Amino acid sequence: MLVEYEPFEPAFYHTDIADWGMALLLARAAGPQARVLVDTGHHYQAQNIEQIVAWLLDAGMLGGFHFNDRRYADDDLTMGSIDPYQVFRIFHEIRLFEWETGRRADIAFMIDQSHNLKGKIEAMIQTVTTARELYAKAALVDHEKLAAHRTARWWMRRSASRALSPRTCGLLSASGLNRRACRPIRWTHSGRAATRSGSTLSEASATERRSAAMSSSGERRAPPQEFNLKGLERCQTPSYTWS
Repeated sequence: MLVEYEPFEPAFYHTDIADWGMALLLARAAGPQARVLVDTGHHYQAQNIEQIVAWLLDAGMLGGFHFNDRRYADDDLTMGSIDPYQVFRIFHEIRLFEWETGRRADIAFMIDQSHNLKGKIEAMIQTVTTARELYAKAALVDHEKLAAHRTARWWMRRSASRALSPRTCGLLSASGLNRRACRPIRWTHSGRAATRSGSTLSEASATERRSAAMSSSGERRAPPQEFNLKGLERCQTPSYTWS
């Protein structure tokens, strides 16, 4: 049994099942053979449907799809006619789940469209062609390589954030590029080292503290043009940590 949800029908407010959370609870209460059905047209504007798909897949509660497209409400337009990349993102989440778990997702794929603007045969041919094309593109994604790049990027960002001097952090905070509060541990600048022990810190940190204070109060200031990032040297130990 598949439990379908819709936030608007027959009017602009839900009648029974408003969203995927309600459908999930009802499906779990109905028994082990009940799952959630996702109709791609039964969502609000710009709602992240692929994230809902990922959640339901992880919970083991995704049972099937009603594929269509929408512009305003539940328009039941031809699949991919408005946002074809949304269908690709959905297929990508399914393929990613299958790669992570090593098993095929048991999903019922269905078409739920209202062919009022074009002939039914033409619309169905377009639908099938679009679905096959987008699924093939999702199947071409190398998830092992993608996961490796994501991990490498995470470590690069972590390493870069922990290797900035207090002056650099102050400038980034003042310009709005760095919104996190942080504390300096150890840094070098043009050959000079400064360590934080008690209240001892480089005399050049007063400007950075003022910049950070301005950033925390909501004010923004562009970094000075004469500041040269090439003058910074990386320390042997992590020189910057987030608090």
